[in-house]
Amino acid sequence: MRKLVFIMLLSFLIIVFQIRTALAADWAPPISPPPGYNNLIYAYNEGAFFQFYLTNPFELEKYNQNYWNDADIISPGQFPPESRFAADLLFAPNNRVNGHLVIGDGYGFVDPNNRSAPPPSDLIYWLKALEWPMTGNYYNVTDAGQKQGSTAVRKIFYHMLFGTDFYAYPDPTNASNLNPLLKEQAVHDGPSTIYDVINNGQYSFYAMQYDSSLPEIGNMMYMYFFNFTRDAAIGFLHRVYTISQGNFGKSVRIAEIGCELKKVAFTVDLSVEQLTTTAPDASGEATFGAVVKNLSPFNCEEAVFRLYTWPDGDQQPTLVFQQELNLDRAQVASGVPGSRTVYGKYPAPGKNYKLIATINAYYNPSGIISVPGVPGRWSGDFYRPTFEGRTPPGLGAAITEPYYSNNVTTTGLQQGWQPPDTGGNTGPDDLAVTGVQVLDAQTGQPVSSPQANQPLKVKANFTSTFNVGGWAKIRLYKYQAEYKRLDLVDSVNVYFEPHGTYTKEWGNYTVGVGQYKFVVSIDYYNNSNDPSTGWKAEKFDGKYDEKTYDNNKKEADLTGTEQPPRRPEPRQVSQPVWYPPVVWKETPIYQEFTEPIYGWKKVTFIKEEANGKVRVRLVQ
Repeated sequence: MRKLVFIMLLSFLIIVFQIRTALAADWAPPISPPPGYNNLIYAYNEGAFFQFYLTNPFELEKYNQNYWNDADIISPGQFPPESRFAADLLFAPNNRVNGHLVIGDGYGFVDPNNRSAPPPSDLIYWLKALEWPMTGNYYNVTDAGQKQGSTAVRKIFYHMLFGTDFYAYPDPTNASNLNPLLKEQAVHDGPSTIYDVINNGQYSFYAMQYDSSLPEIGNMMYMYFFNFTRDAAIGFLHRVYTISQGNFGKSVRIAEIGCELKKVAFTVDLSVEQLTTTAPDASGEATFGAVVKNLSPFNCEEAVFRLYTWPDGDQQPTLVFQQELNLDRAQVASGVPGSRTVYGKYPAPGKNYKLIATINAYYNPSGIISVPGVPGRWSGDFYRPTFEGRTPPGLGAAITEPYYSNNVTTTGLQQGWQPPDTGGNTGPDDLAVTGVQVLDAQTGQPVSSPQANQPLKVKANFTSTFNVGGWAKIRLYKYQAEYKRLDLVDSVNVYFEPHGTYTKEWGNYTVGVGQYKFVVSIDYYNNSNDPSTGWKAEKFDGKYDEKTYDNNKKEADLTGTEQPPRRPEPRQVSQPVWYPPVVWKETPIYQEFTEPIYGWKKVTFIKEEANGKVRVRLVQ
């Protein structure tokens, strides 16, 4: 009997405990405020919604609180499509007189390590890339615009609180406005909708939805209003009764609590600055330098730098240099762009010209880019953004820059190259190699760092200042620095008219990975493996000596590079296949079965042969 009473009492206590658990929950524990916000006290979690806009670098300053909905400035189609909604930890000042937190005057922070409502990884990626202002381990939300630093790369330009509708239903309990009850924590439509139900003895209040004027979050799919502290609940009830005067109807709107909306504009912009060049040397080559800048929160992969000469009076430019670059991102918070200097040599044309440098832009007679002071029309290449080795989620692996006019720049008119005056009929007789270029065999564009096994061709120019015509032998050598080996690739006899010129092309040739030289000579040969010594002179036409042989050879240096991994591309492949003809094959099938026997039945008996073994044993 005692055991039965004890069991019944225990069951009653369990039922009572379960009912109490269903009716009441624990208030959230205190959380220390971020450094510098010691006057604030943790209140609860509400929502934060982030929107990102890609824009022209020269229009960033137009983005402000008054232009946020101007269709001419903001293109909603540029949003990254993934969700950017997150929990926002609210810290609020304490009203000592009334004994509650003033939650409408709080400051919000996103905790990247929030376990109860983890922020989306895509959002954290964007906040890191944009160098979003942080205090301690928290991302600022409410006052992020005031703490953002430079606005050259990104500008946090808009902040707005979206209010919340709260439903009040009669629910008598022993609670009060100064001693509220946290009845439950509700979860609807997945982890992005969580809210607390707060009871004051007369009513239970729960969040219905945010302000419906923002379609992206004005529904129950996104609702954070949970993890209340007791002081925050008292402040919430104080605000509810202040607004409604106790007349609730079905719901009450509180405008200043619920969700913080943040808008940020950022730019992606490449530019060429400080283009300079030297005068051509005696061989017709000039040296250039250009500074390329990346004003972007992302690294730019596989950007293409191009250099053109545009001779005065010509109808189009000539591509004389090209190089692929990987450009570092900007220092976002300080506004310092990523920068890289490009140096190189190019063959100067024989008449005055403009030098034009581009980054991710190329000459196109039908292009839509026109730059003041730069002849011709141009088109832009795609910008390939990455951060921490990833493509920005929602932005795409290849995007168009909002502004291309600073991707192209030019120098003033440069003086063209004139061959050195050797005196004509009265000067010294001479043969010379006046220029050597290594070109891509397929495109004809100059290369200095070809990929291994890339088809190449060599182009060389020669001149004669002899008053008579005659034969000369021109040669092409290939030198591989790793093995210190100089090989003769080709030699050919060429007839020169008096004061004549000649152009020769060789191809197809390839190099491996490492340092190489192509050496071109005229009436000058080398049987050693050292391209800097061991050269021997020959007579022009077998009988005329030259006064100098210093210009009878010319080199082109190359650095062979590894081929980059190819991007996987879908493709369809079809080929005929042969199937053997159909054949019939019989396979015997054996079946075992047991047949009952009544009486006796004669069966076949096969006696096995004896297979005994003789064993020998020695006994004493």
